[in-house]
Amino acid sequence: MNWTKRLSMVAVATAITTSMVVGPVSAAMQPDHGGTVTCKYRTTGPVTNGWTAYIKRLIVSPPQLFANSGPQTVGWRFTVRRTIYDGTTSHAVTYRSRIQTAKATTTTAAGFDTMSVPVTLPANHEDMEIYYEVAIRTFRYRADGSLKSSSSYLATDYIVRVKGSNGWGYTEHSYLDKCYDLQAAVF
Repeated sequence: MNWTKRLSMVAVATAITTSMVVGPVSAAMQPDHGGTVTCKYRTTGPVTNGWTAYIKRLIVSPPQLFANSGPQTVGWRFTVRRTIYDGTTSHAVTYRSRIQTAKATTTTAAGFDTMSVPVTLPANHEDMEIYYEVAIRTFRYRADGSLKSSSSYLATDYIVRVKGSNGWGYTEHSYLDKCYDLQAAVF
C-alpha cells in the first residue's frame, strides 16, 4: 500500500474516532476561555510623533471557567516567562501570581478578578531582544477542597497599549503572541 493511501486511511479513521468520542462530551460541557494579556508600555514623549516605549506592566484577564458538574470551586493563576536573546538564549520565570479561587456552576462562570504585575527590564536591555510570555494554569477542586485536576496553556491573545506624556495614545489588539520589551513607531 502506498503512503498517500495509508495516510488517507489514517485521517479518515481519526476523524471517525474523534467524532464518536468528542461529540457527545463537548456538547454537554461549557468551554473554558483563556485570558487576555495587555502589555502596557510607557514613553516620556507624546504618542503623536515617532516614539519608543518600554514595557512597564502586564495585565492578565482571567479565564472563563465553568464547573464540570454541579457547583464546583475552580481557580487560576498566571506565570510570566522572560526570554532574553543576547548572543545566547536564556529563559526564566520572573513572576508567579497567587491562586484565585471562586465557585462556578455548569452554566455560570467563576467570578475572577483581573491580575497584573509590574515589569522591570534588566540592566543594559537595549543590547538584547527580550520578550515575555504568560502561561495560565487552571485548577478544579473536589468538594473536600483537594485538587481534582489542573491544566496550563500559553496565552495567545495579547493587546498593546502605549501611554505617553499626552495620555493613552496608542492601543492595538495585537497579532503577537507575546509582549516585547519595547514598542516603537515612526511617523
